[in-house]
Amino acid sequence: MEEKIDLITKQLKALTEQADGNADKLEALTEQAAGNADRLDTLTDHVAGNTEQLNQMHTKIDKISVTQERHESTLDLLSRRSIDQEAALKHIK
Repeated sequence: MEEKIDLITKQLKALTEQADGNADKLEALTEQAAGNADRLDTLTDHVAGNTEQLNQMHTKIDKISVTQERHESTLDLLSRRSIDQEAALKHIK
């Protein structure tokens, strides 16, 4: 009977040690998950910041495109005027 009690005691001790090891592993995993959550929050903030910067860049690009179109239109008009004026000067001479 005493042998059975010793065997049960050893098994209980082994189970307790295994449970303690599992608790340590669980705590380590919990800490790792918390660290991952912090990193994810940081990445989310960076993505939001990058998205805002991209939106600002798109707005600036659109403004530049509009300005460039206006400049091209102005250059075209000035070129036509210059050609017309040169033709008029040839008629005057």
